[in-house]
Amino acid sequence: MLSRQRKELLLRGQHIRQVQADFRKKLSTGEMQPAEVLVLRRVKSEVARMRVQYFLESIPGVGRVRATELMSELGLNPQDTPRLEDLTFSQVLKISEKF
Repeated sequence: MLSRQRKELLLRGQHIRQVQADFRKKLSTGEMQPAEVLVLRRVKSEVARMRVQYFLESIPGVGRVRATELMSELGLNPQDTPRLEDLTFSQVLKISEKF
């Protein structure tokens, strides 16, 4: 891999992480609702690639333990590091109903 390609990939990864962090911050401060983020996952690839665990932990009142419990209820294994793009329609509905 050329150093130019490597630098471009590093910058792209940094941009994606920054966009995801911005969405998690908006979610945790209440600027956005979880349902809004779930809708945006269909449009923004940066949001779609966010891990479900991080998404759930960003919701006010949900910590690491509760996020893990919610993932179990949804039939997701936290060890597999599922992403928002991997969620089925029924899983999205369950999350929307809870929050």
